[in-house]
Amino acid sequence: MPIRPDLEAELWYFSTDRGRAGLDANRAEVARVIWTRNSPDWRYDNAVLERSGEAFDNPDYVDVVIHSYRHRLGLAPGRRRTRRSSTASPTSPTSRS
Repeated sequence: MPIRPDLEAELWYFSTDRGRAGLDANRAEVARVIWTRNSPDWRYDNAVLERSGEAFDNPDYVDVVIHSYRHRLGLAPGRRRTRRSSTASPTSPTSRS
């Protein structure tokens, strides 16, 4: 399903090695850009961004963010259980008359 071009550009950046390196080198700055773009009416301050910085410092942060964006573009696999359940047709229980 197509998405808005401005969002696709952001998603595509994270599909590249340059995007991974940029996120790794500029975690808080990239978060600020994404927060501002995704929630333009949210008036957060630097203190909120700094408190969130603990998450940005997590050793898994870059891997998790990059995988999430790449998965949205179909460039990374999801969890096997999730993939199967998201593609399976829901079944309705049978009723007995």
